[in-house]
Amino acid sequence: TRPKTSAPAPIKVAVALPDSRLGYFKWGGPVWAFAGEYMLCWCADRGDSCREAKHFNHPVSLMKVTGPQVLPSVSQVFTCIRGRKCGIVQYQGTMEEGSMLMISRDPCGNPPPYGAPREGRSLSSPEGTTYDWGSEPITLKPELYRLCWCPNMVVCVEPSSFTSYAGVLRVKGITQTPETWYCAVGRPCNVSGIVGVGQHSEDKVMALSGCGHGQAPEGFTREGISISTADDGTSFILPASTQGGRYKLCWCPGEGMCARGPDFETQIGNLVVG
Repeated sequence: TRPKTSAPAPIKVAVALPDSRLGYFKWGGPVWAFAGEYMLCWCADRGDSCREAKHFNHPVSLMKVTGPQVLPSVSQVFTCIRGRKCGIVQYQGTMEEGSMLMISRDPCGNPPPYGAPREGRSLSSPEGTTYDWGSEPITLKPELYRLCWCPNMVVCVEPSSFTSYAGVLRVKGITQTPETWYCAVGRPCNVSGIVGVGQHSEDKVMALSGCGHGQAPEGFTREGISISTADDGTSFILPASTQGGRYKLCWCPGEGMCARGPDFETQIGNLVVG
C-alpha cells in the first residue's frame, strides 16, 4: 500500500482592509508577526478574487517588522546581579539604534517596580543589541521581571510607550540563609541552606573580616575561598582552617571574577571556626 501523504499546510495571508484613500493600505490592529522582513504582494480586486495567497502574485516591496525575538519562537532571558550595574548584550531581534527597554513586574505598559535603576528605562541602544541602565545599581528583589521594548520612532518616556514584550530579566541574588555556620578547625566546612535566584555552580563564597573590603583570614588555605559549589549554588565547601575565629561569610556571583576579597561584596551570614 502507498503511505498516506499529508496535504501541505496552507500559506497564511494577511489581507489589508479597504481604505478610502487611494494608495493607502491598513491592517486594522496590532502586529503580532515575528520580527523580520516580509514581502508585500498585490492583487487586482475583481469581486472575490483576493482571498487566497495564490491570488497575490505581484510583488510590490519588502515590509520590515521591527522588534525583539519573543514567543512563540523564543523568549530571551538575561541576568543582572542585585546591587550592581545592569546591562544586556547580544539581544536578538530587528531592533534599531535608539530603541529602549523598560523593566516591569506587571504586563508591559505599566509603571516599573521600586528599585529599578533609571525608573526602569534603559539608555538608548547604540545599535539595537546592547542595552544599559547606567551606573545606578539595580536593587530590585531577586526574581523574574518582564522586559518591555519601545522603538525609536516614539518618545520613550512614559511606561505606556513600552508596550512590546521583549523577554525576561532575572535579577540574581541571595534571599535566605542561616544566620551562622559553625565549622571545626582542621576540617573542610560545609556551608549549605543558601536560597536565592539564578544560582549556579560557578558562584563562590569567601571567609573575610568584612565583605568587599576585608582581609582574608590567615588560617585558611586558598585564602578562604570555597573549593567546590553545588550545581544549584545552594551549598559550598570551604577549605580547612588551622585556627579558630569569627568571620563574615561573603558571596560572589559566578558571572564575574571571584578571585579576591573585593569581588565578594555580599554578606550572607557569619562563620564561626572553633
